[in-house]
Amino acid sequence: MIKDELRQSDAAFQRGDPEYFARVLPAREYWRLYPDFRGRTAFLDIETTSFTPHYGIVTCVTVHGGGSTRTLVQGEDLEEIGSVLRPFALLVTFNGSQFDVPFLTAHFPQIRFPPAHADLRWLLHRQGLRGGLKSIEARLRLGDRSGVEGVDGLEAIHLWYQHCRGVKGALERLVAYNRADTVNLEPLMEYAVRQLTRTFSQ
Repeated sequence: MIKDELRQSDAAFQRGDPEYFARVLPAREYWRLYPDFRGRTAFLDIETTSFTPHYGIVTCVTVHGGGSTRTLVQGEDLEEIGSVLRPFALLVTFNGSQFDVPFLTAHFPQIRFPPAHADLRWLLHRQGLRGGLKSIEARLRLGDRSGVEGVDGLEAIHLWYQHCRGVKGALERLVAYNRADTVNLEPLMEYAVRQLTRTFSQ
């Protein structure tokens, strides 16, 4: 039986099938897929007008991975989020299991996410790193927030409404903030996977 499972696992690995591993691995171990699916990993972060999908909308979403970074904006191309995510095998977010994914699902019921989702909030929590994304970045000295220092989720809401009122530069600043939140997930994921791998190899 173990030999059969090993053969199935090897076959799934050879054909690059993340759905097999998403079925056989517990969700808290999805981070193990990252080294082998690095090129098919989507780092994702969203901005909204509320902290609950029942009272707000998604204003922009950035997907970083596969050699590119794309930001989709409400009223422009946000409806393409499903097709943008389609090629990816692994989704990486920070607190996305409680915020980003439920929010997107509420507003885009037909969306299909990558088969495996690694939430960095909980991966880092397992390593004693608690708090918000920006505080953890600062503690680890990872990520780049040049040009959007001090911007937070509340200001992101104000920036969207400023954009709606025609304030010049508001959308550009919102997009820059959203992209920083997303792109900075990559070095954090590298750190988390490296630390977890070291822990389990001891």
